[in-house]
Amino acid sequence: CAKCSLGKFLASEGAVHCLDCVGGKYAASAGSTVCDACEAGTISASRASSCSACKAGFFSKSAGSATCDDCEPGRYATGGATTCTSCAAGKYQAANAQSTCSTCQAGYYSVEGSKSCEQCGAGSYSSAGAGKCTSCPVGKASSAGADVCVNCPAGKYSDTNDKGACKVCPVGKAQADAGQTECVECEPGYIANTEAKVHCT
Repeated sequence: CAKCSLGKFLASEGAVHCLDCVGGKYAASAGSTVCDACEAGTISASRASSCSACKAGFFSKSAGSATCDDCEPGRYATGGATTCTSCAAGKYQAANAQSTCSTCQAGYYSVEGSKSCEQCGAGSYSSAGAGKCTSCPVGKASSAGADVCVNCPAGKYSDTNDKGACKVCPVGKAQADAGQTECVECEPGYIANTEAKVHCT
């Protein structure tokens, strides 16, 4: 009697015909009496003699799978994966079935498993790959999407952090230096008769 070929099996002793292994199972040797299930992370079509690893961007979480599922946006997988991995904070993935995540550019941030990056608001900043934005310190300010906070110019100040814009020195006060947290009262005999004065005159 001839043995069943690879990818087939004999269901019972005395059976006349060999049967094909179904998708998700395989028979690696001739004369098999049972098909073995593919391990999680691998798949097979029907009549298979071996299993193939899911390609990058796809996964199979259960043994005996005939097809791999694709990773959803915000997640990724390398080859032979049994599950998808969430993009780390500071990274994102907008498409499905991907093998890597992209890094958020400076001025933006993302939390774990993000499909996109969010822009830092005015008064904060971030470097590339940030998981959160950092508030500007006192004496500095920034516009939305900034990668750095800048000193308030002379004639202006910032006395609280997280500032999107610097305040102007009020009438009667001046500030000659940049990056300051307050304006200085004019000395007796000197005036600052308009706002944002650098010097009292």
